[in-house]
Amino acid sequence: MKMLDVSKVGSFRESLFISLILFVQISWASNDGDIYNVVSFGAKGDGVTDNTLFINRAIEACFLAGGGTVVIPEGTFLTGSILLKSKVNLFLERNSVVRGIDDLRKYRSISDFNMDEAYYKVKPRNWNKALFLGDRVEDISITGDGVIDGAHIRDEEGEEGMRGPHILFLSRSKGITVSGVKFRRASNYAFMSYDIERVSFNNLLVEEGWDGIHIRGGKDICIRDCRFYTGDDAIAGGLWEDMVIENCYMNSSCNGIRLIMPAVNLKIAGCEFCGPGKYPHRTSGERKRRNMLSGILLQPGAWFPAFGDVRDVSISNCSFDRLDNPFLVTLNEGNRGERICLEHIRGTRLMKAAASVENWGNSSFKDIRLSDISLSYVGGKVQKMVGRVTSRPLTDYRLLPCWGLYLRNLNHVVLRNIRLDCENGKWKPASCFDNVMSVEIDNVNF
Repeated sequence: MKMLDVSKVGSFRESLFISLILFVQISWASNDGDIYNVVSFGAKGDGVTDNTLFINRAIEACFLAGGGTVVIPEGTFLTGSILLKSKVNLFLERNSVVRGIDDLRKYRSISDFNMDEAYYKVKPRNWNKALFLGDRVEDISITGDGVIDGAHIRDEEGEEGMRGPHILFLSRSKGITVSGVKFRRASNYAFMSYDIERVSFNNLLVEEGWDGIHIRGGKDICIRDCRFYTGDDAIAGGLWEDMVIENCYMNSSCNGIRLIMPAVNLKIAGCEFCGPGKYPHRTSGERKRRNMLSGILLQPGAWFPAFGDVRDVSISNCSFDRLDNPFLVTLNEGNRGERICLEHIRGTRLMKAAASVENWGNSSFKDIRLSDISLSYVGGKVQKMVGRVTSRPLTDYRLLPCWGLYLRNLNHVVLRNIRLDCENGKWKPASCFDNVMSVEIDNVNF
């Protein structure tokens, strides 16, 4: 570049030279290693400038050139909705912050789904606004050491009269990696999606906001080595196939993992569920409720009819501490359950409700195995731990006829190496089997 002074060249030569430079730039951009710094497109990390246009320009240029990396450098970059594009990696450098702008007019939603909205329970368009949006994108990533701050933007017309845009929203997309970044102060969910495949979440920190990761329709998903401190469920959704949640820490003022739709081949392993919540439940108002409800809730059909199987579920090597309830597995109308295994589970300082596996539907619940499980309850001086009447669960746990383990309407159950303790000796009984056809018991102690 420095060898030629373009200003001293004739117009024809100048045009030819510039065309050559543009051709070379486009050719280089086809390499995944090509880098586009948002500052070069006009963005300013001063915490004041609206960078919506500039960041989108950088991503569009990278996409048109065949893909590469768009870099957010150190600084605080205010922005509205950013449209993600295929084969573009958004990289947040250390000490970089992408912060949602406090102007709801700057946020967009995916306007046309063209999918079975009743099946996915797609909510109104306004509810699907987000800071980062991607529809029908492939091979994208958001990586680095920076922060994405939803800034708790309040929307008076949003759900519950307060929920604003999600941080990251994807639909009908494949080949996604989200790694290393920190999601903070989501105005609704930190991550929301419909119908995604081949997705990896690694080493994320999610703080405050509502749900951490909410997936409705997901295949070949891995959530690994992530930490959640959320004001609502840490991980939620359903219609999952081949889903792995591994080595994650979940602290919530609601639930750890909540399944509201069917799932097949679900593995939850090496996870730690610990209450009370660091941040209050978002909709508890002045009460600022922080108690963590359940560690794992597998409840297809709890919120709305969600027909299908809960099959080949493995929950292993997980710990639950200072929760109201460790786990609840329930079938409703139109659901079938088969091959559910919980093993190597430890619960300590559990407070209010028994662990349970229940069938309230019209189909079978077969091959349930609970082994190497230790649950220790502390109860409370005021609240009850045993209820008189068994009622169908709604969206959360409820009191049961026992304080430790409740089983209902099951064909066959294996219980092996189970220990239940309660320091408040007045609560009885420890367990209750309601219409359980066949039970294998080996080394079960109360």
